[in-house]
Amino acid sequence: MQLQIHSQQINEEQEFQENFDAQEQYCLFAPTNSRLGLKFHQIPMNDIWRKAHLHSKRAQDHLNDNIWLRETEELKAKIAILELENSILKSQLRAQEHSNPPMNGSEHAEVFAKLICSTKTTFTETEESISKLLYMHSHECYKFMQMNLKFQLPEISSLNKLQIMQPNTNEPNDEYIY
Repeated sequence: MQLQIHSQQINEEQEFQENFDAQEQYCLFAPTNSRLGLKFHQIPMNDIWRKAHLHSKRAQDHLNDNIWLRETEELKAKIAILELENSILKSQLRAQEHSNPPMNGSEHAEVFAKLICSTKTTFTETEESISKLLYMHSHECYKFMQMNLKFQLPEISSLNKLQIMQPNTNEPNDEYIY
């Protein structure tokens, strides 16, 4: 790795030298202290520029490496957190797939659910009595469910026959309300 860095530095110096060879060689006069008084000596400017350029480029590369390393570490930490959350959610999903939902519904709610999902034309007594209660509660709602929503509910004429056969069903029965 040191060999690679060294060759990279040499390439940078050569590249810089090629850029400045085409330009004029300027000199900087710098003061020097001597016993005889203040004197000036010449410093070639391209040497100063080359050293400053290489120094700033190396500093920028070092800064970029540090930023990149910090961002990489932050992203790795975020990935680890997300992988942990993902594994927790997967385990919760697996646990829910094999569990049965609790049965909180009453018997009449189950009968009504089967009634609206089925495609049959004959109905049990319980289904007919639930349908009758629904019809008594709201004629329009019953017709809407039967015609527009296409629920397989007993016909209104069969509900009227049910009333003739059981004359005491005019009073609402609280046990069928769900």
